[in-house]
Amino acid sequence: MSIFGVVIIIVLTMVLEYFVIVWFKKRKQQQEQEKTQPILAEENETLKQRIDELEQALDKSLAWNPPTSPNIKLGAINWPKLLLFLVTIFAIVIPVYFVIQEKWNENLISITAIDEMWWAVPFFRELAFPRFFLIVFALLIVAWVIVLRWPARGELAFSNFTVGNIQENASFSGLRKKLWFGLVTAAFGIAAIGAVATLFIKERIPGWELLLALILYLAGWAVKELSSTEIRDFLVRRGRLILDSVIFIIALSGALYAFWGSNTGPHFIFYLLFIIASINLVKHFRQIHPIFWISTISLVTMTWNINAWEYVVIGDEYAFYGEVRSILENRTAWELINATFNGTLVYGSHPYFSSYIHNLFMKLFDNQNFGWRFNNPVMVASSLIFFYYFFKHFIPRRHAFVAVIFLGFSHYLISFSKIGYNNLQALFGLGLVLAAFTWALKSGRKVAFVFLGLAMGLCFYLYPAALYIVPLPIFGLLIFAPPVNKDRLTQWGWMLISMLLLIYPLFYQPQYWQEKIPGTLLHIDFASTGQSPLANIISNFFYAFFSYLYTIEETHFVSTSFADPLSSAFIVLGMAALIGLAWKKNRSALFLGSSFLFFVVMIGASHGRQFPPTTRMFMLLPWYSLFCAYGIEWVIEKANSLYSIKGRNILILILSSIVLVNLYQSYKVDIQRVDQYQSEGALFIKMVREISATEDVPKKMYYFVENTSWNTDGLEIIQQVYGYPESPAQLKALYVDENNRLPESAYEIVSDYHSVILVKTSLDESIRTNVGQQLQEWGRSSCPVRNASGYAHFHIWHTGDFGRFCDE
Repeated sequence: MSIFGVVIIIVLTMVLEYFVIVWFKKRKQQQEQEKTQPILAEENETLKQRIDELEQALDKSLAWNPPTSPNIKLGAINWPKLLLFLVTIFAIVIPVYFVIQEKWNENLISITAIDEMWWAVPFFRELAFPRFFLIVFALLIVAWVIVLRWPARGELAFSNFTVGNIQENASFSGLRKKLWFGLVTAAFGIAAIGAVATLFIKERIPGWELLLALILYLAGWAVKELSSTEIRDFLVRRGRLILDSVIFIIALSGALYAFWGSNTGPHFIFYLLFIIASINLVKHFRQIHPIFWISTISLVTMTWNINAWEYVVIGDEYAFYGEVRSILENRTAWELINATFNGTLVYGSHPYFSSYIHNLFMKLFDNQNFGWRFNNPVMVASSLIFFYYFFKHFIPRRHAFVAVIFLGFSHYLISFSKIGYNNLQALFGLGLVLAAFTWALKSGRKVAFVFLGLAMGLCFYLYPAALYIVPLPIFGLLIFAPPVNKDRLTQWGWMLISMLLLIYPLFYQPQYWQEKIPGTLLHIDFASTGQSPLANIISNFFYAFFSYLYTIEETHFVSTSFADPLSSAFIVLGMAALIGLAWKKNRSALFLGSSFLFFVVMIGASHGRQFPPTTRMFMLLPWYSLFCAYGIEWVIEKANSLYSIKGRNILILILSSIVLVNLYQSYKVDIQRVDQYQSEGALFIKMVREISATEDVPKKMYYFVENTSWNTDGLEIIQQVYGYPESPAQLKALYVDENNRLPESAYEIVSDYHSVILVKTSLDESIRTNVGQQLQEWGRSSCPVRNASGYAHFHIWHTGDFGRFCDE
């Protein structure tokens, strides 16, 4: 990441945090005024006194502390509490220090007495954690005990809200009611016809008829819930703001494409449109919710450097690109419509609809790298809106902002989003389902349960890990709104019917369900590995639980830990706070904590692999963000009670530091530590880009010295994605003969000034030695091309003018 980019992100982050805090403060003042106005209007001192008594009793029952910023003199400091606070900070910082020393500084801390105690316990010996984790376990217990025994103000909001029983609008009668019934009935009828037809027509999956049924189904509920007057009033109030915001996001995406994705101009058009769209949005500045800016800056942060050579190849991601290009080039619109609900495309386990999302962005931008990978930053940034809506109804609003900022600038998501996978669609699905679940709980409207069922059904067509999301709203409804009466049964019924309407084509596809077995315990032969399923689950449970602090297997551009080191310290405190609330039978805490444990077991421990897979552990990040928010709140509260410090200043400092640490970890540490992906293909793109950007160097032909078992097919796919070199015809193989030497006919190629000869380090030593002698005799010089760790994957043999493109 360039210095310019770092400065921009820092400035934007500071501005964002300032406006978030100011907005929150004004909103809180407004709410307080709204609460006090009715009391003043009553002019009844008796009533006012009674209300004050009730508020004091409520504060006492919730163990709330006195005002947050007391004027404390030095002599009035509670020294025992101060010591306890410092012990807590020590307990959460030391584990982070150990991890940074090992992961960032390559200095594994070893204490002889701790090592001996570790090896003395058979269970610990089987774990892959470093031995200093014995201290980590102990300090975790210390921190939890202190937090649980020291009452805090971090009370979850809306802990007792239930599903509302909303009456149907009086206007919903007559023609509207008949139209709703007709549209919904037609939807089910068309879906039933498609289901029956599939039984009699071999190799047929419902397509256009289910899409038509869904359109009619949604239209029916729109008729029921919305009137022309409501739509008109909404458009008058918010229509222009929404339109200008959408234009701004489209213009921003175009500017990002011009900056990172497009190899050819004219770029100034995209920048000009972005400037115009920004000026157009300024007039709405006071109306725009801060979450919009958080999401927007997150999109920029995750897109930053998306075309960098370090992210060229991860291994198996190009299968997704190949299938999408096949969709783009070889399918008609009618064929695409009828394949929408086919659940087996990439590797036989990823649905067609999942690749359609890639397809959409590639059509909007290009068929190259930016259009392919840009869907991941968009999925993450847009999911923040849903997560905020979910969090703000379960936790205080300020905590919800902190949680969303954690997600939006997570180094895990920044690094992982650079891969051309479809995995992060599951994170979007998680946010969508949780938001729909919250809407259903808050409103109790049937349409909300219909939307929740459709959101749950959508998870079946995204990245397979999204299937783990489906039980969450069911579990939440059992806690908050169990089906114990007619109204509840009706709400549950519409939810399940809506989900089944969307997923019934999958019941005709046995391969879809068979392909979901890999990645679970059912797919592993533990007899051959010598490990029992229970032992595997237990060890992976520990690895997954502590993945916020330490990850053993560093893959997919994500290193050190799944949360940044600074957030890791606060996560420990937030976990304890949530445990304390759940112990007090707080239903919100019970739901959130149980959901976290469910994901730890199902996503982090039930896969049968040796360690939790990075490809799906991002599903735990929303819960880590929740714990981080509560941990920060706990520290701010205790600091305010011990010193005369404004909580707002502490919050801005902590959030700014978290953002900067994540940027450093994603664009520096992750790249250096996960250098196994900086292979020949990545380094080749790096070199060719530098050559192409040099005006005095003419177009080159690139010849790879190889044996007959290799060809340029893999490099040609990378060339197609990145556009370097300009044509696949510039990629050639130069084969050695049976004596591991270049044939004499190769002299003409080698002597050509436009030829660049590349010899990979992975070739047999005899080939490298023999070919090296030949190339020296033919007048060529050699220099290495290295990755971030200094390993040379290949050598360039050139005519003497290529030293500037090598890493000596």
